[in-house]
This record gives sequence, C-alpha cells and structure tokens, in this order.
Amino acid sequence: MAPPWIHWLAALLAAGALAQPASASQSLADALEALRSDGIETLYTHRLVTDDQRVDTVPAAGSPERRLRDLLTPFGLRARPSDGGPWVVTRIPVGTVEGCLRADPGGQPVSGAEIAVGEQRVEPASSDPAGCFRLLGVPAGERTVRISRPGYLPKRIDLRVEPGGVHPVSARLAIDAEVRESVFVSVASEAPPLGSTRLRPERIESAARADGDVLSALTDLPGAVPGSGVGVTVRGQGADRIALVLDGMDVVEPYHLRDLGTPAGVVTPSAVAEMTLHRGRPPVAYGNRGGPVLEMVTAQPRGRASGKVGLGVESFQGTVGLSLFGGRGRWLGAYREGDPLLPRELGEFDTQPSYLDGYTKLAAALGPSRDLVAQNLWADDVFYSEQLDQEDAQYLVAGQESRHTGLRVLSTLGPRHLVEATVSESYVFRVRGTFEIDGRHLVEREELRTYLVNDRRRTRRRGARVEVQSRLGDRLDLRWGVEAGADRTHYLYRDFDPTIIDRSGETDTELKLRGGRLGAFALGSWRPRADLTVTAGTRWDDDDLSGGSRWAPRLGVSLRRGRSIWRLHWARAVATPTSSELRLADDIDTLPGVEARDHLTVGFLHGSSRRTVAVELYSQRVDDPRLRIFNLYKPISRIPEQELDRLQLDAEATRIDGLEIRLDHRGRRLETGFAYQLGRAEDRLGGAWSPRQGDRRHAAFAHLALRLPWSLRLAARWSGATGAPFTPFDVERFRAEGFAAALGGYHSRRLEPTHRLDLRLTWSGTIRGLHPVIEVGVDNVYDRRRVRGFDLSGLGNGQTTELRPELGFGRELRWGVELRF
Repeated sequence: MAPPWIHWLAALLAAGALAQPASASQSLADALEALRSDGIETLYTHRLVTDDQRVDTVPAAGSPERRLRDLLTPFGLRARPSDGGPWVVTRIPVGTVEGCLRADPGGQPVSGAEIAVGEQRVEPASSDPAGCFRLLGVPAGERTVRISRPGYLPKRIDLRVEPGGVHPVSARLAIDAEVRESVFVSVASEAPPLGSTRLRPERIESAARADGDVLSALTDLPGAVPGSGVGVTVRGQGADRIALVLDGMDVVEPYHLRDLGTPAGVVTPSAVAEMTLHRGRPPVAYGNRGGPVLEMVTAQPRGRASGKVGLGVESFQGTVGLSLFGGRGRWLGAYREGDPLLPRELGEFDTQPSYLDGYTKLAAALGPSRDLVAQNLWADDVFYSEQLDQEDAQYLVAGQESRHTGLRVLSTLGPRHLVEATVSESYVFRVRGTFEIDGRHLVEREELRTYLVNDRRRTRRRGARVEVQSRLGDRLDLRWGVEAGADRTHYLYRDFDPTIIDRSGETDTELKLRGGRLGAFALGSWRPRADLTVTAGTRWDDDDLSGGSRWAPRLGVSLRRGRSIWRLHWARAVATPTSSELRLADDIDTLPGVEARDHLTVGFLHGSSRRTVAVELYSQRVDDPRLRIFNLYKPISRIPEQELDRLQLDAEATRIDGLEIRLDHRGRRLETGFAYQLGRAEDRLGGAWSPRQGDRRHAAFAHLALRLPWSLRLAARWSGATGAPFTPFDVERFRAEGFAAALGGYHSRRLEPTHRLDLRLTWSGTIRGLHPVIEVGVDNVYDRRRVRGFDLSGLGNGQTTELRPELGFGRELRWGVELRF
C-alpha cells in the first residue's frame, strides 16, 4: 500500500494539471486574430502587441467591447471603435504615483513596504531605505493605492490619476501592536539597522517548501556554509551563538536533532512570514546575547479563513488561520512532521530520525488600543537505532522535547506611547545515550572495547519583560525596558571509555543549577535636523551565575542625503551565561564566563524602489573570549566527546573584521542580486593570530529570478567561498608518538575553495479560490564536492591506510508541493 504522502502528491499534481486551461496558451496577437472569426476586427502595431504577451483563454461571451476589454486590460491596452472601421488598440493613459512613508509614532522611514494599486499590469513597488517609492504606469482614473508592511497597519489612499501626471503621496503608517516586529525601534538609525539583513519573502517560502526548513534561507548570506540550515557561519561565529526570537519570544535550544548533524529549526516553517538576521551588534533589547540574533515574524490570517498544506523532500506541514469574534480576534495554527536524511559521516543505522513541531497563536482585541496575544510553540524529535551481530552491539538514542509559552499585552497610550508587557516560560528536555561493544578491536588485555554515554538535561526558564516606545516631541524618541528571569537546569551525565586513562575509565555526575537575572535597557534618538539622527543608549545586566553587573553602552550617528544614508555606530554587547551551558561531556563542570564584544560599523546605503547598493565595514573585538570546544577533523560524530580530534580552545583574544558589498535589482520580470564579503575571523593563541573555523577570507553569493510565461518562475543561486582553515596531521608521527604530537600548526593551511549552484523552478496557479504551488529543483547542479574533514577511525588499531577526506554535498534533487486556500 502506498504511503499517505503519495496520495497528497498525486492530488496536488492533479490539481496543477486541472488548473491549466483546456486550450494551450497562445500569444495575444493570435487571440486577436481568433476574434476576427466572430466579426471583431482590430487594428494595432507590433510595438503594442508583442510575441511575449501570452493569454490562456479567449473571451467567448459578451459584447465586443467587453470581450476586448477583458483580453487587453491585463496588458495595459484598450480598444476604441473607429467610424465604420475596426477597433483600434492603444495604450491606456497612465500616470506616476510616488511618495515617502513614515512611521507613526517615530517618524522614521518605513522601508520594505509594498505599494500596489490592484491593477494586474502595474508592477507593485517597495519602499527604499529612505521610505520612498515610485509606481510607474498607473492607469488614469480613480485609483486606490494600498500600502502594506508587516508590523504596521495596512493603509489605503484614494486618488485620481491624470494621464502623464506625477502624483505625490505622503503617508504615515501606524504600528500594528499585535504583529509588529519585535526589532522595531522608533529610532531612525536602526530602521534598518546596520549589519542586519531582511531575507526575501519568496526565498523564505521556497526554503520552507523545497528545503524543508526556513533556516536554509540563511545560506543566501555571503560566507554561509552550504548545507543544513544551521550549518551557517555568521561573521566568524557558529550557529550555536545565534539567538532565535519568534514574535518577541525567546526560543531556547532552537534546533532539531542537533546531535546528529542534520538540525532544523523548531519553528514550523509555514507559520513564518518574515525573517531578519542581525549579523553585527544585536538590537539594544537583546544586547545580553552578544552574538547574532535571528528574528522571525509569523504570518497573519487572510479573510475569515486561510491556510496552506505542503509536502516536500523531508517534511509535511500545514497552517490554518481564522478570524474570530467578528474580526476582533485572530487564530493561527501550524504543524509539521519531518524525516530528515542522516549525513553519511554517521554511518549506517537501521532507523530513520524524525521530528515534529507546532505553533499556535491567539490574538484578541481588548479595546481600541489594547491587544492580548497568547502563543505556544512545541517541538519533539527522537532517534533510536540498534544494531546487533556476532561481534558488535550498539545503540544510539538522541532526542529533545521543547515547550515555549508566552503571553503579551500590547497597548497604545495616546498617540505617542506603545507599551508591551510579556511573561514567558520555556521547558527543554534533552537526552543522548549510546552503548557500543566492539569485538573486532581488542585492548591490551584482550577485553571487549566498551563505550557508554548517558547524557540528560532538563532546563526550565521563566521571564517577564516590559518595553516602552515613546515619541517625545518631533525630534526625540525613546525606547526603554526592564526584564527579569530565572533559570533552572538539572544535569545527569555518565560515560565510560577505557581508552581515556586520566578519567580512570568512568565519569558519573549529577548537578542542579539555579540562577536569576535582571536587565534594563534604554535607547534614545535625537534629530537636530531633518537629515541627521544621533542615537545613544545603554544596557545593564546582573545575573547570579556569573556574579556582578555590567554596562553595555552604544552610540551612533546617521546622515541622510536624498536616497542615500551614511551611518557610523559603536556598541558593546555582553553575553552572560545561562544554567544550560555546562560541558560535562568534556569534563568541564563550570559555566563559561561573561564575554564582552565591541562592535564598530560604518555603512553606506543607497536605494530606490528597484535598486539597492549597500557597503558596510565592520570590526569586532573580544578581549576574553569563551572557551570553545569542537572536533577538529570530524565535525559530525555519534559520540563527539570520545573522538580523537576533540579540541578545547582557550583563546587570549578574538578579532573579526570585514567588508560587505550588496547589490540588488528588481525589475518587472527579472530580479538579480549579488553580495561579496572580504573578511577575517581570528583567535590569538600563544601571542600569534590563527584563523577560526568560520574564517572565510573571500565569500560571494549571487541570485537570479526570472518570471516566465505560464506562471513559471526560474531561480538560480550561486555561492562560493575561500576554503576553511585546516590543521595538518601526520599519520606516522601519530602512531609513533600519539595524537597531540601529530598535529601541525593550528589552522596553518586551507582546504580547497567551496562553491555550488542551485536551481529552482516554481509553478503557481488558481483553481476556484485554491492556489497550488509546485516547485522542483536541484542543489549543487554541477556536483561540486568539498572536503569536510578526515575520518580518524581505525588509526589506533594498526591500520596502515592513508587518511582520506570525507566528501559531501553531492548533487541532490529537491521538490515541494503546496496548496493555499
């Protein structure tokens, strides 16, 4: 019997076939010629009616005027009758609509808003970094301009467009208290912030549909490591330093199946509408993270009921949104199940890992200026595998259970103040266990080699937070807040490894940690002139686990010249430890210390509704970086702490510097983008600087999206980077003197450069209010394979074969099917 997902796929493919008209698509010129048989004569030039104008059906009912109008209007054309002659095809008189958008309260430019007039032939525009836009080819007559942007209430403006005229539009968008981005700041210089990237919505949708998880969209950033979503290096920092925030709620332990090397985010992809990654300094409200912050905004229901279901290579997911209480309430529910493929480096297992996650949100209006929002996120993943034969026995268990709950009240106090109060609780239970008996490899006493690991951790985190945004006059804005929280973690860890003598073969530890924290932050913005903004702020944190309190100030200036923005910012971010950061698996029973990171950023941004140019210089300094623990050669392992290449790196200092250039162009049919990063990420060890694992001196990314006839869209993404730093290894010296003596200079060499090309072809249609979407693609089209490390298994057992590099990321087929309603 076929699995259930086969029936889903067949049904959706059939829907796509039914969406196609009975007659084949034809050119507009052929359609006009077909009307001649009905006595409708037309006269036109081939400059107006071109070969690339395609129609699916020829109107068969109604008067000649109506049939021509239905046929020509989508192309910006119309037909006028001549005296006793044919209908003359001409262009519809058009005008131009342009203007600038500002936020209320705050007055800062609103970038990334979509502006449309609802006419099929008019390409929607988006506001540039200065908040300005231009709509070309707007048909003359009474028109309604619609403006939308996540985080703001939609706006409609009625105006009359005169032929050939330019019509200015100025609008202030009110903050939508329920759906506003938690990153929103009433400070002009932080909208958009330096070092922040708002990912393209169509890329998020594609990642959720074909790649199985929205985090894979992060690989569009220069310097990102291709592969699974969290296999990303952000300015020299690994995925473990990325904090994830969903609609203002922190997500603790945000990855599925992290111990198996194929992690996905715990947030259901179909619920996500927007993602912003802060690669440089975190926003002031999250200044106690120290590293990158990824913010996600969930989707909003459309109409009384809306939703979508999707099926891809690794997962099945669905989302439903409802409007309740006569429009005073909104409910969103999402669910996903996935079965990701294990990386080859883990070897063969008899079972497949699986995970599930879900998200619900209920928003209700308590009055004209107050909203109540309740949200709940849950996620589970589990993997159990067992192998038994005559010589060997092994099993591996890895799993995680997560629960995140948040309750928010958002209020506007008059026209100048926005208040958000939040309480939240998170619970995470992680388990990892393995037992292995290897009868083929004997120790000195000819006993069976036995490994055992039992690793369990339970973490509960509670928090409360109040944040206020105020507009204090026309020139001064203020954002401030206070927060408090408590952590509690219970550890249980045991391992046994007879090859490690200094442990006496066995470790057995049980610990309970508790900690409380307090924090406060403030950021002010002063505009002495219309084109100049000065920001200053600070953050204060005090926690029990590290002891003591710390200040983290910041200062910035922003200068606007027309559509260009110049910015200079300095900030300090202080990362404080949590109770869940012990590394008992590596014999470390103390928490990492406080890490203070100084960020200096200089940026230039110039943009229009169709083109954007951004240049940014950044520098980060850490005087006392945290201890880092990783596997030097084998990044993915069943029991990483028992591998020969496990390394503890205690750097004296860290420096991360770089230059980033981004170019984007959005046309009617063609969208292109290019990003380049020249950077370095280094640690000082023994007085000398050495590259970090995430160091990529040169990295580039390019994308191209082309709208094709028949509702098709072709997208290509290319990424490339300098090879990762590499530590040489001497096999013969290892056998003679041991592992440590066999290491060469730490990261003194580099692997070969990495690059790949990915293609996606997407079709979307409409069937009686339903919208099927089918996407197919190929990752790594030309089958480029890159070195990831070395397999050290067997070196201690007398094997004489040379080390061979592990090859990964071969060509892979991707597909996804989605039905929206």
